[in-house]
Amino acid sequence: MGNKEYDLTFKKTSEFSAGGTAAVAGDKLILMKITGANINAPVTRTVQDILDLGGGGGATGATGATGATGGTGATGATGGTGATGPTGAQGTASTVTGPTGPTGFTGPTGSTGAQGTASTVTGPTGATGATGATGDTGPSGPSDGTGATGATGATGSTGTTGPSGPSDGTGATGATGNQGNQGDTGVTGATGPTGAQGTASTVTGPTGATGATGPTGVTGVTGATGATGATGPTGGEGNTFTTAVECSLAQLNAGLVLIAGDPDDPLIITNWNIVCDGNFSGLTTLELADESGTVNVCSIAQSRLDNAVVIVPEVDVPGIQLGAGMVTVLTATEGLKITKTGAAATGGTKISLAITYFRPS
Repeated sequence: MGNKEYDLTFKKTSEFSAGGTAAVAGDKLILMKITGANINAPVTRTVQDILDLGGGGGATGATGATGATGGTGATGATGGTGATGPTGAQGTASTVTGPTGPTGFTGPTGSTGAQGTASTVTGPTGATGATGATGDTGPSGPSDGTGATGATGATGSTGTTGPSGPSDGTGATGATGNQGNQGDTGVTGATGPTGAQGTASTVTGPTGATGATGPTGVTGVTGATGATGATGPTGGEGNTFTTAVECSLAQLNAGLVLIAGDPDDPLIITNWNIVCDGNFSGLTTLELADESGTVNVCSIAQSRLDNAVVIVPEVDVPGIQLGAGMVTVLTATEGLKITKTGAAATGGTKISLAITYFRPS
């Protein structure tokens, strides 16, 4: 289709402007405006047309990182009470007699039975009551004749009735009345006050047995890999140092330790610069190595040792040879030493060096 600019917008057919084409079948269409040399008018295309032009769409993008867990939803309303389930089958009758229930209240006394038929047998006569006390003597009559008869003394009190004779057939006892209804159970008494708390035990109970290990849970689905974070700032160089030192002509011929060794912290040379004061001659090479000469840092030919020329570590440069000791650990406990090979050095006055080195600890 060439290099075109597309403005794609989803619209319903009812939303077309007066400048659009007639509505076509389908709930949604893609209104496509193509800006080019030959096509300027709006045209309509179905979604499938656009998919066909695009080759079916690109590959599905990588799954994004799992979003944060949403807050806990509000508690749902309590469901209605379910219907009562069917009554379970009757259990096997128990053979154990339950405890005796409390004794019921005594019912009211039954009514007195009907009076028995009166006996027709006369009981024996009771004993004669005791004679009452003699009454007081009345006043004497007048003395001129026979006195009038004194008033009759008061009748003495009736003696107590003698005991009844034996029964000769007392009427039958009436039938016992129906037992009254059981009285209502009394109100349960109030709970008494809680007793005082007992003294806490000082004896630790035995530790319970360790419970069985539960089954291992199912491994969760591995989350999508998050996007790579931005690169952090470059860290510092750690224990890196730079020292400046000078070596005289006599010291070069004798050999001079430029950086002392440390038995607890080996030495790694990472860079150096050398500048000669005067033109050196006579020697074959200038050497930087550990004190025993086992690990060489560099060898510089006499032809490179000219006045005021800055010499730096370079690869594939005639007269400069970098050794195994460059950026590697020198012999343990040994420092860095400058020496010469061949005849004694002459001509120059001194050599100035700037050395960068690293100590691991």
